[in-house]
Amino acid sequence: MAPSLLLLPILLSAAAAPSIDVPVAPGERALLAAAEALRAPFRDDVVVETTVRGVPVRVEYAVTFDGSGLGRLERGPVTAILEDDWASVTHAAKPDVHFVAEASGDALEDLLQLVEPGLALLPHVALRAAEEGIDAVEAMAIDWDDEVRLVGGGEAAGTGGGARVVVTLAHADGEETIELDAGTHRLVRREATRGDVRWIATHDVRPTDDEIAPFDPGERRLTRELLGLLRATAGDPAPAFAAPGLDGAVTSLDALRDGRVVVLDFWATWCRPCIKGLRDVERFAAEADPEAVRIVAVNVSEKLDADDRIEAVGAFWERAGHRFPTLIDFDDSIRRAYGAAEIPLTLVVGPDGRIRAAHPEKEPLLEWLRRETAAARR
Repeated sequence: MAPSLLLLPILLSAAAAPSIDVPVAPGERALLAAAEALRAPFRDDVVVETTVRGVPVRVEYAVTFDGSGLGRLERGPVTAILEDDWASVTHAAKPDVHFVAEASGDALEDLLQLVEPGLALLPHVALRAAEEGIDAVEAMAIDWDDEVRLVGGGEAAGTGGGARVVVTLAHADGEETIELDAGTHRLVRREATRGDVRWIATHDVRPTDDEIAPFDPGERRLTRELLGLLRATAGDPAPAFAAPGLDGAVTSLDALRDGRVVVLDFWATWCRPCIKGLRDVERFAAEADPEAVRIVAVNVSEKLDADDRIEAVGAFWERAGHRFPTLIDFDDSIRRAYGAAEIPLTLVVGPDGRIRAAHPEKEPLLEWLRRETAAARR
């Protein structure tokens, strides 16, 4: 668990925190100035871009903190209200349910992974913690085992032009460069490597007079699974994705659709119900019209590195004799986008790009596929 997650209760009540007056290096001084800039009410619209196994990934989200210390995180239809020790999460398409995460729990880390999957934490969280007297460099650690060192800091020309303060941090498995506006010390850009992944985040931080109301669940029922809240249901727009197959070729949902019905089947090599369900999907694939229906499996939730995973999934696919393709969701971003908290999960997506049906566990899969794909074509 990352320090900046565990410190969330501290930072949410830090609106009146005193300034820190200790000798610091220029780079740390810049981070403390950034923390000071985030003390006033602000909104930050963030765009994160990276590439995972050759597939471009772009994530957009917004973070707002008001004068009372309440925070709001927004990504697409998902909104989280951050207050005291809790984060309350809702989905615009599901007004009857909500999810609550402890600020120091794994669930909030899962929530942040929805924002910057596999990349980094919300820098606002870490920096606002730093102003409370937490070491500004250590606060930027990715997890408790991450040793962070300040390796550079000073003024320079920014990537997009204009004067910038640039801070460089060395992590255990990579490096991160943080650009701040030289005048306001607001976040402008971050660029980092983590192992073999490189990502760039651009920030648009500006003052706001927005007042965030404490979360009121009203008549919403509480769900215990974050991905259960996000689980794709009939009528939802099918989240766009692109992922490589066993041959490395990238396939997107748009390319699969192209006026056709699409069947998505989420599975893993260790999941016995998934393996059983794949047999029914194979039977359906043998009889379906490929000009009208496209069928693709999506491999998720494997605890293997990329090369071992390709080998294991490929060997399984060959042994099973499946003739329809499987994609590999290396960073589980597709699984999260579709809220596949439990697998197997089989979905039918219509030519209009909306989810037409999600397979109920108790109904035979083959008959369900025949009926729902036929209905989606009408």
